[in-house]
Amino acid sequence: MVSLGSCTAAILFPVLTLFINDSYTVLSQEKTGSTYFIYSVILAIIVLYNHRSNIKRLMDGTENRISFKK
Repeated sequence: MVSLGSCTAAILFPVLTLFINDSYTVLSQEKTGSTYFIYSVILAIIVLYNHRSNIKRLMDGTENRISFKK
């Protein structure tokens, strides 16, 4: 189920980059929003591609769950 958290974060990251204020970034102001958004979408695609087997197991209901029992 950790992969579910990773995939959720990967999907939310591009959405959250849309709300970054220009004063928080180092890049020039005309490129800031679009540059971060493009990089975040690429990163999200890479994360989701790397988790494709976990996503398949999540959809099948066979993904391992975290257990704190010994």
